[in-house]
Amino acid sequence: MKKAAFYILSLSLSAAIPDRVHDLLGKMTVEEKVAQLQSQWTLPSLGAATPSVFEKDHLNEALAQKMLGSGLGTFAFLDEFMGMSPGGPREGAERRNLLQNWVLKNTRLGIPIMFHGEALHGAATKGGTQFPQAVGLGSTWDPDLLREMFTTVAQEVRASGNPLFLAPVLDLAEIRDMGAWRRCTPRRGSGTWPSGRQAPT
Repeated sequence: MKKAAFYILSLSLSAAIPDRVHDLLGKMTVEEKVAQLQSQWTLPSLGAATPSVFEKDHLNEALAQKMLGSGLGTFAFLDEFMGMSPGGPREGAERRNLLQNWVLKNTRLGIPIMFHGEALHGAATKGGTQFPQAVGLGSTWDPDLLREMFTTVAQEVRASGNPLFLAPVLDLAEIRDMGAWRRCTPRRGSGTWPSGRQAPT
C-alpha cells in the first residue's frame, strides 16, 4: 500500500502540537491506534527455528505486512540485549533503518516506530560497556559520577540506533513492601537519599 505523505495528511508543521495530534488521531483507524500501543521484538536463535522479519539485507515482506501493516509503537532487539545479535552497532542501526523505511513507505500514515533499548547499568548491546549494578552505583554516593557514566551509556546506545533506552531505573521498593523478595536489583539502596539524589542526575 502506498501512503500519502505524512505532512499532507496532517496539519502544517507550524501548527500547534496539540492541534496536530488531534488532527492525526482523527484520521487514525482503531487498528492503527491499537498498533501504536504494541511492541514487537527480535528473538535470539536458541537452537529452534525462530521466525524473523529480517532476511539478510531486506525484510520478509509477508511477516513485515503482518507485523507492521497498521504501524507499530515500539520495537526492541532482544537478541542485542542478550549479546546474541548478528553483528555490532552498525548492523543494529542498519536493521532499524530497514524497519523504519518499510513503515514510512508502506503504512497509510507513515508514523515512525520508536526503537528502545535496555541499559540498566550499561548499554545492553554487543560491545557495550557494563558498569556496576544499581545498588553498587548507589553506594558511590556520587551523582556526578553517575552523570558521567550514563553519558557514556547514552552515546553507546545511540550508536546502535536507539533514541530511547530504559534507564536509569529508580526502583523505590522498600524491603517491608517486598515480602520474601528481599533483593531488587534496580534499587539504589535501602535509604531514600541515594535515589533522591541520583534521580535528577
